[in-house]
Order: sequence, then C-alpha cells, then structure tokens
Amino acid sequence: MGVTFVLGRTASQRDERVIGKIKQIAEKDPLAEVLVVVPPQSTYITEKQLMQALHAKGLMGVCVQSPARVADRVLESTYGRTVQSIDTAGKSMLLRAILDKETPELSALARCAGKSDLPVQLADLISELKTLDVTPEMLLGVETEHAATREKLKDIAHLYGRFNEAAEGLFDTEDKINLVIDHIPEADFIRRSHLVIHGFDIYNAQTVRFMKALMHTARDTVMSFYYAPAGAPDAAMYEICNENRNKFLADAMRLGLETEIVTEDRRISPDILHIEKN
Repeated sequence: MGVTFVLGRTASQRDERVIGKIKQIAEKDPLAEVLVVVPPQSTYITEKQLMQALHAKGLMGVCVQSPARVADRVLESTYGRTVQSIDTAGKSMLLRAILDKETPELSALARCAGKSDLPVQLADLISELKTLDVTPEMLLGVETEHAATREKLKDIAHLYGRFNEAAEGLFDTEDKINLVIDHIPEADFIRRSHLVIHGFDIYNAQTVRFMKALMHTARDTVMSFYYAPAGAPDAAMYEICNENRNKFLADAMRLGLETEIVTEDRRISPDILHIEKN
C-alpha cells in the first residue's frame, strides 16, 4: 500500500500523469479494479480521456465516479438497511417548529425568530458547520470580546443542538457522509481497488475525512493537487492546495505508508514567460 501525490498547475502535464498511472495499472492487469473519484462535473470528460488513452470503446475494470456515487455504493454494500433522509425543505420545516418553541430561550436571535427566511438560513448554516466538523459545544467554546457575537453564537449553538435532537434518526447529506466514513473500511469494492482521487480544488474537513478513509482502505492511492513552486509570483494562490496536500501526506506518513511526490512543470511558451517577468 502506498500513496503517490501528483502536483502541478493547470497548464502542466499533471492530468496526463494521472491518466498515465491509470493506464499503467489497466495495461498490467486488464481486470484490475481502479476507482477514480472526481468531481461530479468531471465524470464524463475523465471517462472520455481514459478511453482515448486506453484506445478502448469502454472501460472494464476502471470505474469513474463522484464522491456521492461512491458513498451510495458504500452504503449499498455495507449498511444493509434504508437510510431515512431529510432534505433542505424538511430541515427548514423542523427548524421553524424549533424556533417557534425556543424563541423565549433566545437572546440575539429573538427579534428575528419570526422571519420566514430564518429557518432556511439556519439550515444552510448547520450544513456548513457539519462539513467543517463544528459541533454546538465548539461554538459555545469560542472566545470573543464582543458580547453581541457571544450571544449570537450561544443562540446558534442552542438551535443547532435542538435540531440534532429533533432530527435524530434522520440523515441529511452531511450525516450521510459521516455514516459512509464509518462503513468505508467494510466495503470490499474499495479494498480491492486501486484508488485515484483527481480534480478537486478545495477539501473541507468532512471531505478530508472521507478521502482519508478511502485512502486507508484501498490497495494504493494516487492523488492530484494544484501546485506552484515556492518562489513563483503566484505561489500564495496555491497555499490552500499545499495545506490540503500536507494533511494527506502527514496522515500517510503517520500510517507508515510508502509515499511518492511527482511534480509536473507547466507547459508555457517563451513569450508568455517574458510577459510574466516584465
């Protein structure tokens, strides 16, 4: 088991290197299972690139899927029972009922508790907090000198906690991902697969845990990240990419996995380089 990190700009041969890695696996063993995880909008173009690289009219062992589809497959193969879901509208209705009941307990949000759009905004906020792995207790623990901010955080934490209690047994998108993360080690199709994670720009805390769980379970992993050398004029723009890569690199090293870093330079004409320097 090992992890290969392929780094490069958009104009580099990073994508070609990733496709080449998949091609090597497929040519060595045509029946090898390769799970390629890409953003939802990239599944078609990635399949097309792979078929061109493999000179094939279709893909046999190579499976290109979005994180949502991978999550569905994990639950289908391991969970064994129906997941009771709650969508955005259901969350908003539940929060409306909670606001009507809990308004006397609120301070900063008491005045706006009756507004029709507040449940929708709270539902979006709770979803965002879940993707960042922020709990109600963490909100209460935030230290700030601004009294108004403290009161707002206290109210949000209170409503967030009440929502979790009321929605127990119901899974929104973020809860479903947490359930998937717990069951990934049990998924045989992931254990059999060579994993490729490609095309993602930014990883939130929950997505990092999801991808790490896949990396820990798969036979081996190839991950791509955008990258610019430290001395490049636009290096600061790639800091978030470097931070994300370092999270996975540190985790792989902690687990004692063999790691490889491949850096691809960008392809650019001398004229463009001259313009950039001047």
